[in-house]
Amino acid sequence: MRAGLCSAMDPPSHNPYQRERRLLLQNRIAAWRAQPDESLFHGLALLAAATLGVVILVQALPSVLAALSQAITRWPLPLLAASLLLIHIRHVELMRTRRARLRLHWLAAQPIPASVSRRLLLRLQAFHFLAYCIGGGGLLYLADQPPLALVLWIAGCGIAIAMANTYRLDRAGSPPSNTRLMPFAVRSGGSFWRWQWIEVCAVAAPRRLAHALWLFLLAPAGHWSATLIALVLVLIYLLLAAWTSSVGVLVKAQHWLHTQPLQSKRWLLDCLRVPLLILACLSALMVLTLAATASLRYAPPLLLGMSAIALLHYACAAAERRHPRRLQLVFALHLLVLLAALQSLPLLLAPLWIAQLFLLIRRSLRD
Repeated sequence: MRAGLCSAMDPPSHNPYQRERRLLLQNRIAAWRAQPDESLFHGLALLAAATLGVVILVQALPSVLAALSQAITRWPLPLLAASLLLIHIRHVELMRTRRARLRLHWLAAQPIPASVSRRLLLRLQAFHFLAYCIGGGGLLYLADQPPLALVLWIAGCGIAIAMANTYRLDRAGSPPSNTRLMPFAVRSGGSFWRWQWIEVCAVAAPRRLAHALWLFLLAPAGHWSATLIALVLVLIYLLLAAWTSSVGVLVKAQHWLHTQPLQSKRWLLDCLRVPLLILACLSALMVLTLAATASLRYAPPLLLGMSAIALLHYACAAAERRHPRRLQLVFALHLLVLLAALQSLPLLLAPLWIAQLFLLIRRSLRD
């Protein structure tokens, strides 16, 4: 009989979370072995998608490196400070979310030492630190930057990530900051758009936006274009985060309402209102930005491409709402197929996109 994940007799070094991940991996490998043909097909599809992604990245890399080198030459310190500030903000949210997950995990009721959670979070920070150092350092090396820039980047990443620990890792006091009431608990009556609106408003909470105000102080003096670019980037980030939160309601609704006699067609259409509103705001922001830069001729293709990608993402979320872990992979595969069609056969791009939406919507209504 296999031993449990944790018990009172386990040594302090025992990590039940790592044990859980190992058991889940073993179950996933066993499922792959049970269906070798399907696993081989998925593996070849992922290999083809990765190959196509690498080819696209290699083609776009020279222009990206040229733009990066020019930006570093003009604004070295503001660009470094803004990048490190964004990393710090990202890790503050990441640590809050991970602590909240640990407090709400089903293993939280077990006699697990606080040092286990501390080591788990520190290991996560170390992994992200290495990822940022390798990614950013590689870009700096390819952009022919001096070694001092690489040293400053590594040191800044370490400081930015270390400052994300604003309070003790084993603190279990107040509930997580992102805890919000569900709309069904409101006496005035709930609806899907109200649920999504609560999630969207939580993204733009003043407490979360306070750190972003430092970006405007980092803009170079006398360059109004840099301040405008920082403002547009912050607004785009907020709108994208709002889109992700509103679409994430599909997964939460499936979790909470799968036992209710509700038709999928009804609540999937109800959940489309707020994402369409966010898409309209993002389109208006893009049009205003292009108008300010006298580049309105690029507006139609950009708006069409953004709308197509947004609707495809919503359809993928609706189709994979029972399996949220596969959402990003499925969306990336559909997007890579469209990019391949754009490079080789542009005339098939629109029919292929319509076929993808038809299959995803049919699957979402069938589940």
